[in-house]
Amino acid sequence: ALAKRWKVLWLEPTTILKKTHFTPIEIEPNIFVLSIPHIPYNARLQWMRKIALPLSKIKLFRNLLLFVQYQLIHQAIVSIGSKDDDVGILLYNFHSVQILKKLNPRFIIFDYIDNVFGFASMPQHVTKSWEEAIRIADVVTVTSPTLAKLIEPIRKENVVHLGNGVEFEHFAFKEKLSAPDDLPKGKPI
Repeated sequence: ALAKRWKVLWLEPTTILKKTHFTPIEIEPNIFVLSIPHIPYNARLQWMRKIALPLSKIKLFRNLLLFVQYQLIHQAIVSIGSKDDDVGILLYNFHSVQILKKLNPRFIIFDYIDNVFGFASMPQHVTKSWEEAIRIADVVTVTSPTLAKLIEPIRKENVVHLGNGVEFEHFAFKEKLSAPDDLPKGKPI
């Protein structure tokens, strides 16, 4: 929907065994994807998490990574024909908050969809980035009242609860589908 009015640059983290795009590629009209390196705090591979956590505690390493991320994003904004002063941000990954401040966007919407601290132990600097993202956003959207309560000590205004949902037409079938065998029988799905 955003691409009907604006150019959208979707930032995805680089991932092992997945094709990366260090220059933006247009995947649909006005929707571009850019891969940026990141610290894989929640990597599926345990060995990767064991490397990432100690590395992330080195401030020089984090600052170098931020510099590289900023350069890639700035170049992408220019290459898709936009200007740095005409950027709005819909933020999912709060680890990027330091880059956002450098971009000086017109607006920031922080879409807080999951409690990342419920999945893994995070270093203190990650908590600080999360708090800063909540503070600097113009609006914070949450997917549950529980998430709204988590951010309440930091922010109470401009917090909007947008529950999860689906495109009804995509899941509405005229014929009744049978549930997969591994789901409980006789319970609503």
